[in-house]
Amino acid sequence: MAKNETLNEFTILDWIGFFYILVHISGLFYFSEIAFNLNEMYQNIGKDLPTLTIIVLKPWFSTMLGIICLGIFSLQLINYIKISLKRRRAVVVLSFIISSVFLALCTIGAYQPIFRMAEGL
Repeated sequence: MAKNETLNEFTILDWIGFFYILVHISGLFYFSEIAFNLNEMYQNIGKDLPTLTIIVLKPWFSTMLGIICLGIFSLQLINYIKISLKRRRAVVVLSFIISSVFLALCTIGAYQPIFRMAEGL
């Protein structure tokens, strides 16, 4: 039984992924504060914003993405997934990929007007 328990434990690489997922999810929850400040700045500039930027700057958008990531990440608590180390690792990898994509989407969408203005220089 002790051998079984050690086989179901995370390795250091799993814990590093776990940490990065938590950082990404907390970044998604904090992004609404950044979006608020960027929204004020873009209103002062007065140019038309791309559709992705308009969506990303909504205060609920990044929070919703954070909740989705947290929901996927919390699948590890289900007994069916908790039993198997492969399933737990699959959830960690899936959470890492999805949270990375969502955070990149928010970042690209938020800074897209700045990139467009820089192209004109």
